[in-house]
Amino acid sequence: MGMSMTVFWLTVLWMLIGTLSAFIFVRLISLFTPGRLFPFTLGLIVAACLYITFALANRTGLFVEGCGGLIYGLIAVYGQYKVSPQWLAAGWTAHTIWDTAVHLAIPQATTIPDGYAAFCISFDLIVAAHLYISADLYEASLQE
Repeated sequence: MGMSMTVFWLTVLWMLIGTLSAFIFVRLISLFTPGRLFPFTLGLIVAACLYITFALANRTGLFVEGCGGLIYGLIAVYGQYKVSPQWLAAGWTAHTIWDTAVHLAIPQATTIPDGYAAFCISFDLIVAAHLYISADLYEASLQE
């Protein structure tokens, strides 16, 4: 069976909203805290914790989401500690893989709001791409 056209277009819409949100997120960080990695670290931790909140609210997949929260929390803290935009970018990229593998491939593993995984996939990839592309900028500003 295939995906219905309604589900397809809703997924596209959520991905567009995620993309737009990511551009706004990155731009606001660039305006108000230029060269700082901490907002991206905090963002990755918050992204992981949102899934734990959904699991608590629905009592589905708490162990799975807890593992994810721990993994992304550790990557975020390590990236911040090592002052490495590449580590943070890797964490955001890995979160995309998590969204795809756990929430789209095995939807019964956890319960999240409709469209949330599609939103996160596009959001996470934009943030990761920004960190990879701008890594030299962040490293240079930290050495000043």
